[in-house]
Amino acid sequence: MYQHVWSDIGQRKGIAIAPVPQKKLTDQLFKNNVKDFLANKPLYENAKRLSEKLQGEDGVHNAVQKIESF
Repeated sequence: MYQHVWSDIGQRKGIAIAPVPQKKLTDQLFKNNVKDFLANKPLYENAKRLSEKLQGEDGVHNAVQKIESF
């Protein structure tokens, strides 16, 4: 349901390629998009930096704390 929202955010942030509607997705298109992503050095590096930043977060724990304190 929110895939389009997150894909748009990912594109704006420079961490994702353009989404492909599920009905149009094929094995070959998927492979080509992965290759394109990995070949796009700035995009790959941005996604890698974000991944490293998020690894230090405990999202579930933080969400539980926020809910319990509400």
